Amino acid sequence: GREGAPSPDEVGLLLTLVGRCGPDAVVPDGRARRALCADAVPRWILARPPGAGVRGDFELLGRLLGSLVEDDRGDAWSSALRALAAGRCGRASLSVGLSAVAEVSGRDSVRCDVLDDLAIETARSAVESYRRSRDVLAGDEDDAGASPEDGGGEDAFPFLSACAGVDPPGPP
Repeated sequence: GREGAPSPDEVGLLLTLVGRCGPDAVVPDGRARRALCADAVPRWILARPPGAGVRGDFELLGRLLGSLVEDDRGDAWSSALRALAAGRCGRASLSVGLSAVAEVSGRDSVRCDVLDDLAIETARSAVESYRRSRDVLAGDEDDAGASPEDGGGEDAFPFLSACAGVDPPGPP
């Protein structure tokens, strides 16, 4: 895969193994599973072109998270979200990912302070982008608006909907 990330087919194989044998059998060490969730899988997601194969990565993340004790699960999920945000993961990929993790480990498993902060930041950015667009259309400003990557573009609504649990998006 790109930059050390397994290919989507390899992730599919891991998902099959985890589904048939259980996460504990595939990765017996709980600390190693936590490290996969908090560090490795987010790096795989960030290494992919936007939207390419991320659903499988997030499904694997959700299955591995579900195998962790509750405290480790919350810490690993928060760490994964921080890594994805720091790596500028697109909101469209995060929308798909939130839905995938929620499907395999439950909607409550995705709720955390880090996600709340991302949602608030995205909403603020979307409002600011709207205001700038309105000002540009009115001729009050130049055309220097927010880009979709910073949460202010067209990906804001699907991301915020996924955060709220409304109409989770399908695969990109």
